[in-house]
Amino acid sequence: MKKRPIKEDLLRDASNYCFRCEIRIPSIASLIFVGITQKRRFSLYFGQDPVYHFDKQCRIRRGFVRGKIFKSESGKLVQLTRKRTDTAVLLQRKLLSLESTTAWLNHAEQAIALLQQDWRLNRFEIVRSVPSNHAVCKPIQEILTELDSTQLIIAPSVRSV
Repeated sequence: MKKRPIKEDLLRDASNYCFRCEIRIPSIASLIFVGITQKRRFSLYFGQDPVYHFDKQCRIRRGFVRGKIFKSESGKLVQLTRKRTDTAVLLQRKLLSLESTTAWLNHAEQAIALLQQDWRLNRFEIVRSVPSNHAVCKPIQEILTELDSTQLIIAPSVRSV
């Protein structure tokens, strides 16, 4: 099976995010990439996995967790599995049960809570950022505060604004 290529430098390559940075916190071993678009959609990459993409209402649009792809569809969570044939790569979809969706959301909330806690306690280091360090702090603080004040839910669609 062919391995998925590893994105080498999100800070350099993910130019769709007007604010982007790599953060180091003591609670998580890998670097955390935070990217925020002009439309206030944002993404959190906890190393290579897990990855969560949000709309501007802090609803989850997509994710990559434990090597699996997930997306929102009609407010539900769908797992996509790549199936390779001799001529194509197909994506098979599986609607997650309420129990599986709840467990998935709990996993996301735990990772986000560690980031929020270390951010609140000023136990973080911005390793690299675009633009400069001080410019990314305010938008990151805003999304972490919004995430803290709302329960994670699945967006109506992967295209949700």
